[in-house]
Amino acid sequence: MYRDVAAREGVSWKILAACDWMQCEAHPRHSPVRGEKLGTANPDGTVFHTKSEALSQCAQDLVALAGAVYGIDLTQAVALSVPELANVFAAYRWGGLLRQHNTSAMEFPYSVQGLTDQFLHMRWPKIANPHAPDKPGSRYKRPFGAVPVVLSLDYPAIVLLPSRAENPGESDGANPRPAAGTADPATAGPLPGRDGRRRQRRLAREPRLTAGGGRPRHQLGRKPRPATASGRQLERGPGLATAGCAGRR
Repeated sequence: MYRDVAAREGVSWKILAACDWMQCEAHPRHSPVRGEKLGTANPDGTVFHTKSEALSQCAQDLVALAGAVYGIDLTQAVALSVPELANVFAAYRWGGLLRQHNTSAMEFPYSVQGLTDQFLHMRWPKIANPHAPDKPGSRYKRPFGAVPVVLSLDYPAIVLLPSRAENPGESDGANPRPAAGTADPATAGPLPGRDGRRRQRRLAREPRLTAGGGRPRHQLGRKPRPATASGRQLERGPGLATAGCAGRR
C-alpha cells in the first residue's frame, strides 16, 4: 500500500511508511494524519474512511510542509541527508515552529531520538510558544524518532557536504551531492591515528629476525634442547634410530 500511494503522490514510500509508524504505529485502522481512528472527524473537519485515503493526505502534507518550511522538494528522486530527513519530519509534526525559534531539527526527538548514543533521553524543545504541541520541555517517551525508522527501511541517506549543510534548500552548484550511499571523501580510507597505533602494536608483537633471516635476536644465545624419549635423553649418532623404534618390538 505504501508503494502504491507513494507512487501516486511522487514521494518515497519509505518516508511515508516512517511517518505512518510515528503517527499511529502503522495501525491499519488509524490515520497517520493526526493518529486518529479512521472515520473520526479532525478539528479541521476532515474525515478519512480508508487507510489509503489517509496515507495520500499524509504524503501531500509531507510534501507541502517540507517545501514551505525548509525548501525541500520531496517529489525529486534524490536521496536526502540525515539533517534533511530530520527537517522533513520536524516540519510535519511542528510546522515552522523550530525555524521560528532558531532550533535545529537535530534537537527534535520526534525526528532523531535513538539515532546514535548521543540522541537518547531527549526532550521536546522548550520554546516560548503557548500554543506549541507535545508539551515543550517534557521528556520524549518513545525509543526512536522518524529518522532511525526510515533508515531501518534501508533508505539511502547521503553524506551532507558543507555547501548544502549551510543552505539545505539551495542547489549544490560547484559542490555536487554524492550519489546515494557514497562515502564521505573526508573520512574514506584508514584512520591515521588509530590504524597507526594498531600497526605499532602488531610490529611490537612480531619477533625481530636477524639480518640474515635466522633466529630472532632474543634466541641467539640459547642452545637447542636435545630430543628426549620417555624422559630419557637420546644420544646423537647411529643409536638414535634404534632407540626410537624400541617400543614397537
